[in-house]
Amino acid sequence: MIQRIAKSSDFQYEGMANDCLYGCEGFYGVTGGDGSPLNMKLLWGLVPLLDFTSAGYTAYRWCELNYCYIDIENPANGWFAVAGTQATIGTLGLTFWTLSYVFGDTVLVAYVLFHVIAELLLLPGIAAADYFAPATDFEVEATYWSYFVASFNVLISVIVNGA
Repeated sequence: MIQRIAKSSDFQYEGMANDCLYGCEGFYGVTGGDGSPLNMKLLWGLVPLLDFTSAGYTAYRWCELNYCYIDIENPANGWFAVAGTQATIGTLGLTFWTLSYVFGDTVLVAYVLFHVIAELLLLPGIAAADYFAPATDFEVEATYWSYFVASFNVLISVIVNGA
């Protein structure tokens, strides 16, 4: 017996009553809708954007202190590696996100796993850069922003890949 319980709208709730005492399974679902109101692929487009902002902000904060040179003696080399890694995975993320619109979602699903691993490896990289060139009051905002972006991107990637 299928019951329809809904007001007059495009959405219809279809369900079968579970009258059994042990183990009968019913079918429940909302039909007639346009799908999720939040496009997960579009949501994941924030990830490369946040990587770019984090890379730019990290480089900007450290360059303001005249650490804008690569030298073996420069303690800020770790921060350049962090900013370069953020920019690289942001570029790769944007590339695969764009390719997913051309070749289908499988491209993005496969890449998101790599992106999660890269962001998880970036977190100890940020900690190492902060250890060798500790952030003062001026750079601490960029450090926190880098931690936040890497953690947030992992969270969004896991949510999108699970949806």
